[in-house]
Amino acid sequence: MKIVFTDYKTMNPGDIEWEKYFDMQDVTLYEHTSQEELVERVKDAEIIVSNKTIINKETINACSQLKCVCISATGFNNVDSSYAASRGIPVLNAANYSDASVAQHVLAMVLNVLNKIAYYSNTVHKGRWEINRDFTYYDEPIEELSSKTVGFIGFGSLGKATAKLFKSFGSKIVVKEYPHRVLKIDDESISVVDEKTFFEQCDIISIHTPLNENTKDMVNEDFLNRIKQSAILVNTSRGGVINEVHLAKALKNRKLRAACLDVLSSEPPVDNPLVGIDNCYITPHQAWASKQARMRLMHIVSDNIEAFKKGKEHNRVN
Repeated sequence: MKIVFTDYKTMNPGDIEWEKYFDMQDVTLYEHTSQEELVERVKDAEIIVSNKTIINKETINACSQLKCVCISATGFNNVDSSYAASRGIPVLNAANYSDASVAQHVLAMVLNVLNKIAYYSNTVHKGRWEINRDFTYYDEPIEELSSKTVGFIGFGSLGKATAKLFKSFGSKIVVKEYPHRVLKIDDESISVVDEKTFFEQCDIISIHTPLNENTKDMVNEDFLNRIKQSAILVNTSRGGVINEVHLAKALKNRKLRAACLDVLSSEPPVDNPLVGIDNCYITPHQAWASKQARMRLMHIVSDNIEAFKKGKEHNRVN
C-alpha cells in the first residue's frame, strides 16, 4: 500500500529508526506539507498519515485511491472525519502514548516554580554565590509539594497519571466535579469537590480537559478572581481553554503566583499577550514529546496501519 506521511518531523525528527516500525518501500515521508502542496503529494496515496495537516473534504475527494487516514496524535480535529466516514474511509488515531511524558512535564514546571530552579541558577551564573559570605542563600523561599493541594480539571488517563506523581510527593489531590456527570474514582484518598471548595482549597490547578464549546475560555476573569492569589495554574491540554488576555492581566496584577503553560491558543504564537510576562512559564507544546512517548506513538501508528492491511480497524474514531 502507498503510504504518505504529510508532516512527520514532530513525531520523528530523526532520532528514531523508521525501519523498526514501517516497511519503508511503501512509505513516502515529508517533513512538512502546506495546504497548497497537499493534493499533489497525496493524490495517489492509499493511506495518509497526518499529525496536523488538514485533511478536508476537498483533499479526500482528490485522492481516488484513499482507503484510510491515520492521525499521529490523539486529537483528530484536523480531519473531516464525518465526511471520511460517509466515503467509507476510517480515521484512526493514537491515544495514551504520552501520559507519562506529560505528567512528568507538569511536575517539572511546578517544581521549577516552588524550588525557584531558574532563579537560583541564574544568580549563580551571574556570580552571586562566589561573593556570598555564607555557604548558601535562599532569599526566594522554596516550598514542599507535601504541603500543597493539587486540583484537577479533567481526570482522564493524563490527569490520573499526573495525580499519581503528585501523590508520591505527599500532595493532597482533589478533582473538580462536573455539573452533569458522575466521576468514578477508585482511589479513596482523592476527593471530588464542588466548584466553591475546589477554588478555596487548590494551591495548584492542573487542566487536562479537551477543548470544546463548554471549555473554550473556561479560564476567564471570573475563574481567575476565584482562585488563591498564591495559586499556580498549569495547562498542558489546549490553549483555547484559557482567555489569554484575562490571564495576562491577572498575572501582571499578581492575582495568582504563576502560570505554567505548554500550549497557547495559536501555535507558534503571534503577538501573544502572555509572552514576556515574568511569572508565566511557557514551553513550546512539547510536554508530550519525550523520545519514549514518540516511540510509543510510532508503534501505535504502525500497528494501526498493519491491522488495517489485515482488514481490522484499531482505534477508529469515525
